[in-house]
Amino acid sequence: MTEAMVRLELCEFLLEDLSPGEVEFVREYARAAGDATDGGRALGPEFGVPEAAVLLGPVVVVIGQRVYDLVLEWVGNVAQKTVEGFIVDRGKEKLKAWLAAPRRNGIGDALTAEGKAELIGLVSRLAAEANLSPEESERVSRRVATLVLGGDGKQ
Repeated sequence: MTEAMVRLELCEFLLEDLSPGEVEFVREYARAAGDATDGGRALGPEFGVPEAAVLLGPVVVVIGQRVYDLVLEWVGNVAQKTVEGFIVDRGKEKLKAWLAAPRRNGIGDALTAEGKAELIGLVSRLAAEANLSPEESERVSRRVATLVLGGDGKQ
């Protein structure tokens, strides 16, 4: 499976849980999110959605892509990230397995508490920047953390 296909799989996995009615648009959201510079908020008008409306799907896709990028970066710098305290010893193989098939397992046991906090912080920042209501932002943050980390999403 190509990296692009795995990225789509991750985004689809997140959408199935957070906004099932938007799963059919995952490819369009991913394509548009690649061009968006504002965290996916530019995705309304081209889908015939009024600018005032907030679609959850594009936000989830952008978050999924950024989480994938973060984990990919960590795998590329595993020695440094282990020393910095983000990845547990021998966590690289678990992260690589997740990058190949994100639906199968969470990556919580490959990360230290600091690594989990970094990932959760990224998700929370992106959700907060997406102009969602505070309640929706919190819901998205919690569910993405749970789905990506596995288990209850906590340390």
